[in-house]
Amino acid sequence: MQVEYEQAIREEDVVKMLFRHSDSAKAARTFIDWLKSKKGVCSHSEMSDFSHRLASGELRSRLSRTNFYRTVLHNFINSGLIAEQPSYDHKSRKIVKVYRIVLQPVTKHKPMSPSFIHLAHLVGKKWNAEFIES
Repeated sequence: MQVEYEQAIREEDVVKMLFRHSDSAKAARTFIDWLKSKKGVCSHSEMSDFSHRLASGELRSRLSRTNFYRTVLHNFINSGLIAEQPSYDHKSRKIVKVYRIVLQPVTKHKPMSPSFIHLAHLVGKKWNAEFIES
């Protein structure tokens, strides 16, 4: 039983661990792939443009702007996987807020399973792998 549980968790995508509805999961996967292409950082206007494109169906999945901000982005921010941080914009010569990925501190030794700490460790490890390997 324990081995089956760990094998299922290991094979599961980080998006599927965080989102259970298929529309949200597809939009989250599209968002992560887009964010990877932006090297893990985007401005508010770029995020707005992405959400418009997602709502119009221009991307692989379709989700309304409201649902994207309320479910996908909100979950990533509340989980500590994405943060809003100030950054210097060279074009406008101003400090602007950007969305930036947050790499998770993951220990080499995994916690005992099954537990919440074990699941958090696996989510952090999979999240880091999404952005470190690319």
